[in-house]
Amino acid sequence: MKAKTIKSNITTGMETQRRSTQVFDSFTQESSGNLRWIADSQDNLIYVNQSFLQYFNKGVEIVNHNINHIFPKNIADLFSRAHRMTRKEAKPQHTNMSSKHEDGRAISLLINSFSIDPAHVAAEAVNIHPISEISANGKSPSNLEPEQDPKNLYLSRATSEAIWEWDIVNSIVFRNQQLQKMTGFIHNEKNDLLWWFDRIHLADRERVQHSVAAVLDNKQISWQEEYQFQCADGTFKVIHDRGIVIYENELPVRMIGSLQDLTEIKQLRVQLLEERITHQKEIAESIIDAQERERVRLGNELHDNVNQILTTARLYLDMMNPTDAHDIDVRTKTREFILMAYEEIRKLSKDLVSPQIKAESLATGIQDLINDITGAGSFKIDFDYDDSIWVTKSMKITLYRITQEQLKNVIQYSEAKQIKVELRSRPEGIMLKISDDGKGFDAKTAKQGIGLSNIYERANLFGGLVDLETAPGKGCSLTLLMPM
Repeated sequence: MKAKTIKSNITTGMETQRRSTQVFDSFTQESSGNLRWIADSQDNLIYVNQSFLQYFNKGVEIVNHNINHIFPKNIADLFSRAHRMTRKEAKPQHTNMSSKHEDGRAISLLINSFSIDPAHVAAEAVNIHPISEISANGKSPSNLEPEQDPKNLYLSRATSEAIWEWDIVNSIVFRNQQLQKMTGFIHNEKNDLLWWFDRIHLADRERVQHSVAAVLDNKQISWQEEYQFQCADGTFKVIHDRGIVIYENELPVRMIGSLQDLTEIKQLRVQLLEERITHQKEIAESIIDAQERERVRLGNELHDNVNQILTTARLYLDMMNPTDAHDIDVRTKTREFILMAYEEIRKLSKDLVSPQIKAESLATGIQDLINDITGAGSFKIDFDYDDSIWVTKSMKITLYRITQEQLKNVIQYSEAKQIKVELRSRPEGIMLKISDDGKGFDAKTAKQGIGLSNIYERANLFGGLVDLETAPGKGCSLTLLMPM
């Protein structure tokens, strides 16, 4: 029996340590705009976040130092009292810290603290305006309705942040003037929590509601979400909303938080992304234009200069009048090789110099390409396309070249009898799909080939996505999606 008890104690201890580690990791890794710290049993600060350092104007060197050596006695005593109470009660505590910084500035923090384990206390605090200063003459602040009791309100009139407080017990939400200014709604309108949820964009509403419920159900300390909120003028703002939960007797009684308007930041990010995309398209168009000019130059060089050399060689060959049977045979073979070179150069020139698809539609250019190819083989090519497709000149050339490259690969290697080309307009862009019933291949090794590499490189210039589905004996399907 004693052995079982020892084993049980060890197991329980290990489980407690595991949970403590999880809580510690979660608390220190989660981003929060509120002040966060962890103190050991001797009140050494073993962790502080950036907000803590900024609020008290301290550097990271305070970590692993005792609070009595970091702060003046009036502040250190408040920390010690909060930590001591948390350890003694062994449950979350909620205390106010009201004092003054060394430079005379007021300190007013609402602290939510809990024990990670018997030796360590973790705490999160929100900066609030002292309750005693909310109304110096005992009257309600100007930004609150007269019937609201300022003693129940931990909001700052002086802060520039948009702050809210949710009285969970009484289902009342208080918001300061800055928040009202941000949203355009005044406080005397019906704006409880359900009303607020109804103003959240439909795409975000359910997620936000579930996250709030999850925080309360799981007795978590902090919460944050990003969502779109509809203001009084009907426009939507992108909001970063965060808060901390206050518990009494392990029940949530209040939630205090702040809003940050991210709309302008989001718009700038979108604008920056659009500028990057535009710049990328300009670069892609320049590259495509340069490639096509070089192709035209090479095509003309082959057609004019090399063909001229071959023509001269043929003239000299025809001037020869051999009488020997062997020499006659050599001249005949040479003439055949020259004619073969003519034909190869003609094909290369035609491949290099794209047809006049600048003026034609992309579908017409691809159809002409298919017509030229079909007459030279024992295979059938079906072409289905949408009539409403419009693309830029450079993308038109790119899609044409990809079709040309893939059809050449299929005809040369696949032994296919049936080939299908599809050109479709999709909400996300232009889809080009080329499939065949050939012998297929191993996609991993084939991607290293020049043909497919060219296709991937061309697609990447426009941010396109290439999907290759193939296997030995299973044919091949290449799908390209080009964003518009």
